Order: sequence, then structure tokens, then C-alpha cells
Amino acid sequence: MDNVVSQFLSKGTAIIAITVVILQFFIRRTVEIVWPTLKPVGKELDHKSMYTGKAALWWNQIGLYALPVVIGACIGWMTKEPYLFGDDIKTVSGRVFYAAVVGWFADFLYEVVQKSLYRTTGVALPNPGDSFPPKRGPSDPPKPEPEHGHAQP
Repeated sequence: MDNVVSQFLSKGTAIIAITVVILQFFIRRTVEIVWPTLKPVGKELDHKSMYTGKAALWWNQIGLYALPVVIGACIGWMTKEPYLFGDDIKTVSGRVFYAAVVGWFADFLYEVVQKSLYRTTGVALPNPGDSFPPKRGPSDPPKPEPEHGHAQP
């Protein structure tokens, strides 16, 4: 049992998790730039209002949850560095399984690092799931200012 705990608390696990978070961020941004219809329209709405089509629903409800596991499995399949996996994990299937599990926990590990960094330094890291607020385009009319003293309907 001590080997399992020491393996999960090793520097190799942190390196795999950080790599998964970084690759997930760039893959998600690239896919959503190439296919902007995959982005959700709003938050916490029903599926018909939140997504523009079935592809967006699949991307947000299945693809984004499977992406860190797939990235982790690819890291385990392509890398056999003993520094990342220790001396106990020697087979390809063991490395793939271990890296896939680390990829699955990568989001949780990112949140732990994000909160501890914010507590110690006051610097807030971006959330991988957050998108930038929409900007008003040049053709959009400005919103009228509410008149003071008049009740709004």
C-alpha cells in the first residue's frame, strides 16, 4: 500500500497531471476556435437552449470529460520514462492505465493547486472551463442608459 501512495505522491504524477491540464486546455481552445458552434451558448440551461446542436452536446457532455483520460492514456502509451512511472510500472498496459487515472484526476489536482496558490499568493489561475465574456461588435448598437428617476418596467 505504501508503494501506491508514494507513486501517486511522486513528482512524475505531478508532471503527468500538469501535462494533461496544459494539453487539455490547448486542445479545447483549438477545437472551439475551429468549430465555434461547439461552445455552449449559456450555463445551466436545458440542453436545447444551451447547445446549438448534437455535436456541441456530445463535445461538452462526453468529449470534454473523456479528453483528460485519453490524453493521459496517450502519455502512458508513448512514454516509458521511469522518472514518470517509477520502477514498479513496467508494462505498457500498466503505464496506460496509470496515466489515464492521473489524467482523470488532473482536473481535481489543478483545482487544488489553483486554490492553494490563491490562498498563499492571491494570484488566481484561469479556470479551464471558463470562456471570455462576449464583446460587443462594431455593428451592435449601444445599450440605452436607464434614465434616472424613472421606474424600469
